[in-house]
Amino acid sequence: MLKFLLLNLMFVSQVWAMGAPQSAGTPAAPNSFLMQLPVMLALFALFYFVLIRPQRQQAKKHQEFIAGLAKGDEVILASGFIGRIVGLTDKVASIEIADGVEVKVIRSQIQGLAKPVLQA
Repeated sequence: MLKFLLLNLMFVSQVWAMGAPQSAGTPAAPNSFLMQLPVMLALFALFYFVLIRPQRQQAKKHQEFIAGLAKGDEVILASGFIGRIVGLTDKVASIEIADGVEVKVIRSQIQGLAKPVLQA
């Protein structure tokens, strides 16, 4: 009996969710889209201010950092290596990670200056 009541309640909620059937000649309510529009706009604004805008600001800040690199800067790479810049081109930086050991990395893989990391 309990199983029957639970199944009956489950189907009743589905019937209520579907709403009344519309006849072929009656168009859908025109206000339904207008009522959903503010909710969709609010969600877009939320996504923009919480996800998109901060990511763009962070990318812009990183691009400015990459553009301001110079020879002799102590940097930390995305891989965790710490080294000194010995050469720069438009897209590639030569980093000395040990005496006589140079690696070439893409400039965007430089994460930051190593001075704050080394001081900690």
